[in-house]
Amino acid sequence: QFEQIDYVKWRQLRDNDDTKFIGLTAPNVLFRQPYKSDGSRNDQFEFQENIDDSNNDLLWGSGAFCFAAVSIRAFQEHGWFTHMRGIKQGDYSQGIIVAPTRNKTRINGKNDRDRCPLN
Repeated sequence: QFEQIDYVKWRQLRDNDDTKFIGLTAPNVLFRQPYKSDGSRNDQFEFQENIDDSNNDLLWGSGAFCFAAVSIRAFQEHGWFTHMRGIKQGDYSQGIIVAPTRNKTRINGKNDRDRCPLN
Protein backbone atom coordinates (compact mmCIF):
# COMPACT_ATOMS: atom_id res chain seq x y z
CA GLN A 1 0.00 0.00 0.00
CA PHE A 2 2.79 2.47 0.81
CA GLU A 3 4.29 1.97 -2.64
CA GLN A 4 1.59 4.19 -4.16
CA ILE A 5 2.50 7.66 -5.39
CA ASP A 6 0.45 9.22 -2.59
CA TYR A 7 3.07 8.03 -0.08
CA VAL A 8 6.25 9.37 -1.70
CA LYS A 9 6.79 11.99 1.01
CA TRP A 10 6.12 9.42 3.72
CA ARG A 11 8.76 7.08 2.25
CA GLN A 12 11.25 9.96 2.01
CA LEU A 13 10.63 10.81 5.67
CA ARG A 14 11.15 7.18 6.69
CA ASP A 15 14.42 6.95 4.73
CA ASN A 16 15.90 10.03 6.43
CA ASP A 17 18.51 9.21 9.13
CA ASP A 18 17.29 12.11 11.28
CA THR A 19 13.83 10.58 11.60
CA LYS A 20 14.94 7.07 12.48
CA PHE A 21 13.12 7.17 15.82
CA ILE A 22 10.03 9.13 14.83
CA GLY A 23 6.74 8.09 16.40
CA LEU A 24 3.18 8.80 15.31
CA THR A 25 0.17 8.90 17.60
CA ALA A 26 -3.56 8.99 17.01
CA PRO A 27 -5.14 12.40 17.64
CA ASN A 28 -7.84 11.12 20.02
CA VAL A 29 -7.83 7.86 21.94
CA LEU A 30 -10.52 6.38 24.14
CA PHE A 31 -8.98 6.31 27.63
CA ARG A 32 -11.49 4.25 29.61
CA GLN A 33 -14.98 2.81 29.76
CA PRO A 34 -17.73 4.84 31.41
CA TYR A 35 -18.16 4.25 35.13
CA LYS A 36 -20.98 1.86 36.01
CA SER A 37 -22.51 1.15 39.39
CA ASP A 38 -22.97 -2.56 38.72
CA GLY A 39 -20.37 -3.87 41.18
CA SER A 40 -17.87 -4.73 38.43
CA ARG A 41 -15.11 -2.44 39.75
CA ASN A 42 -12.48 -3.87 42.11
CA ASP A 43 -12.22 -0.70 44.20
CA GLN A 44 -15.95 -0.68 45.08
CA PHE A 45 -16.36 2.78 43.53
CA GLU A 46 -20.06 3.09 42.72
CA PHE A 47 -20.92 5.83 40.26
CA GLN A 48 -23.03 5.71 37.13
CA GLU A 49 -21.87 7.93 34.27
CA ASN A 50 -24.64 9.00 31.94
CA ILE A 51 -23.49 8.39 28.37
CA ASP A 52 -25.58 9.13 25.32
CA ASP A 53 -25.09 7.50 21.93
CA SER A 54 -22.96 10.28 20.44
CA ASN A 55 -19.71 9.25 22.23
CA ASN A 56 -19.16 12.90 23.17
CA ASP A 57 -19.43 12.04 26.87
CA LEU A 58 -16.72 9.37 26.75
CA LEU A 59 -13.25 10.14 28.07
CA TRP A 60 -11.12 10.96 25.02
CA GLY A 61 -7.53 12.13 25.28
CA SER A 62 -4.39 12.76 23.30
CA GLY A 63 -2.52 9.78 21.91
CA ALA A 64 0.65 11.42 23.25
CA PHE A 65 -0.22 10.13 26.74
CA CYS A 66 -0.41 6.57 25.40
CA PHE A 67 2.94 7.00 23.66
CA ALA A 68 4.47 8.33 26.89
CA ALA A 69 3.14 5.36 28.87
CA VAL A 70 4.57 2.89 26.34
CA SER A 71 7.92 4.74 26.36
CA ILE A 72 8.14 4.60 30.16
CA ARG A 73 7.24 0.90 30.22
CA ALA A 74 9.87 0.13 27.56
CA PHE A 75 12.53 1.97 29.55
CA GLN A 76 11.56 0.17 32.78
CA GLU A 77 11.71 -3.25 31.11
CA HIS A 78 14.80 -2.79 28.91
CA GLY A 79 16.71 0.21 30.27
CA TRP A 80 16.31 1.85 26.88
CA PHE A 81 13.48 2.92 24.58
CA THR A 82 13.24 -0.32 22.63
CA HIS A 83 10.34 -2.61 21.87
CA MET A 84 7.86 0.27 21.88
CA ARG A 85 4.84 -1.42 20.38
CA GLY A 86 2.01 -0.83 22.84
CA ILE A 87 0.06 -3.70 24.31
CA LYS A 88 -0.59 -6.97 22.52
CA GLN A 89 -3.73 -7.08 20.44
CA GLY A 90 -6.64 -8.24 22.59
CA ASP A 91 -4.72 -7.80 25.87
CA TYR A 92 -6.52 -5.16 27.88
CA SER A 93 -5.08 -6.08 31.28
CA GLN A 94 -2.42 -3.34 31.24
CA GLY A 95 -1.94 0.06 29.70
CA ILE A 96 -4.20 3.05 29.31
CA ILE A 97 -6.68 1.66 26.82
CA VAL A 98 -9.33 -0.72 28.09
CA ALA A 99 -11.98 -2.64 26.22
CA PRO A 100 -14.46 0.01 25.07
CA THR A 101 -18.20 -0.32 25.20
CA ARG A 102 -18.36 0.54 21.50
CA ASN A 103 -15.62 0.22 18.88
CA LYS A 104 -15.58 3.86 17.81
CA THR A 105 -12.91 6.54 17.71
CA ARG A 106 -12.99 10.23 16.92
CA ILE A 107 -10.85 11.50 14.09
CA ASN A 108 -9.93 15.21 14.41
CA GLY A 109 -13.28 16.05 16.01
CA LYS A 110 -15.19 14.79 12.98
CA ASN A 111 -18.05 12.33 13.10
CA ASP A 112 -17.37 9.03 14.80
CA ARG A 113 -15.93 6.32 12.64
CA ASP A 114 -16.19 2.59 13.20
CA ARG A 115 -12.63 1.65 14.07
CA CYS A 116 -10.93 -0.28 16.80
CA PRO A 117 -9.03 1.81 19.34
CA LEU A 118 -5.27 1.65 19.07
CA ASN A 119 -3.62 -1.01 21.13
